[in-house]
Amino acid sequence: SLELFPSGFKWSYNNSTGLYEAQQVGVYPIGVDPAWHGTDNYLVFTNSYKMKMSVILGVIQMSFGIILTVFNYVYFRKTISIYTEFIPQILFMQCIFGYLVFTIIYKWSINWYETDRSPPGLLNMLIYMFLQPGTVAKKDELYTGQGPVQATLLTVALICVPFMLLAKPLILRHEYKKIRAQGYHNPQTDTTRVSTDENNEHGGAVVAEEMHEEEEFDFSE
Repeated sequence: SLELFPSGFKWSYNNSTGLYEAQQVGVYPIGVDPAWHGTDNYLVFTNSYKMKMSVILGVIQMSFGIILTVFNYVYFRKTISIYTEFIPQILFMQCIFGYLVFTIIYKWSINWYETDRSPPGLLNMLIYMFLQPGTVAKKDELYTGQGPVQATLLTVALICVPFMLLAKPLILRHEYKKIRAQGYHNPQTDTTRVSTDENNEHGGAVVAEEMHEEEEFDFSE
């Protein structure tokens, strides 16, 4: 906490209790209000703040890592991986953890002292997003229409899981069988041979990107 701006709290001495008490008179523009320094619940406040900041930075870092894979797929001409790996991965990440980051920032943006209710617990909100899809308890409600939004995001995330696991192997198996039927096969070495020419528009070009003349296509791998 740095005293860069006027504090949002005003301290006053209570004669009956013999203690100094803080009354909120405004909102600190950005950062940690210096009034928290030295208070009894300072650690409770800052630990919660640091935990949420860690979540935000972690999700940004993981999202950046997923985005970097696109450059590898483009460089190695693995177009199929963009659609069957990158897109479902980034959708899954943002529908769950990206949404959590949104709720954290949205919760920070509200001055709860001006409302007639307490701020909701985001951990409970995320848990019940899975346990009770589409239903949000009044105490956990952050904004209007929260239930349908969470149900939609959860549905997209769940669809992405089998898509990530099955789409690419199924496509590769289909193309492998297709090029075998077209005669791109050397019976002496039992090795699939396909053209990697950029102008090749046959189905074998897709498999060439992924298989690189592997001897046999293994669906389990």
